[in-house]
Amino acid sequence: MFWREFMMGIAVLTSVPSEPRKAVPLAVLDTILDDLDPLNFREANLGLLVVVSLLTFSCTECPCPKTWDGQDDFDPKHHWQAKDFKLNRTPEGHWVLWVRFKAIKQDARLERPTAADCQWLPFEHETDDFGRDWVPLGDVPETRYSVARWYMAHARALGRGRDPEEPMFLAQDEMRPYTYACY
Repeated sequence: MFWREFMMGIAVLTSVPSEPRKAVPLAVLDTILDDLDPLNFREANLGLLVVVSLLTFSCTECPCPKTWDGQDDFDPKHHWQAKDFKLNRTPEGHWVLWVRFKAIKQDARLERPTAADCQWLPFEHETDDFGRDWVPLGDVPETRYSVARWYMAHARALGRGRDPEEPMFLAQDEMRPYTYACY
């Protein structure tokens, strides 16, 4: 008796009808990347963000918080920090950019197997509790999608050493985290 009402009372809403996300056409990203100046910090920052987001199929919620302060501000458990990016050369001389994924909307408690451990990294990984889900991005040299080019341009344009704990993507003041509404 009242089973239907009981089940409705404990049901979890898992999805809602809404407008699906619209993909940005690749031609638009090509134009953006071609027009960016890798010597300008703001543009190198955007170039690296675009290339990494494209090649990892990552939503902007992963690298960037919604606000600078208040609700949904920068959280090192979710958002990318400087220590979450490692550019390495393979023994054959090819560049690989390693990017660490942390807690994501679908796995806020880091229960996915890839977040538990990645034992084949070519470097020592962090011992924090933010997960060990490292994704390698092979370089596509001499193209607009070169992760090594954009990563190095980002580092050069910033013009200073990075604190490993600071946000990877910075606002134009080069201090606060880049947010959805920065540009």
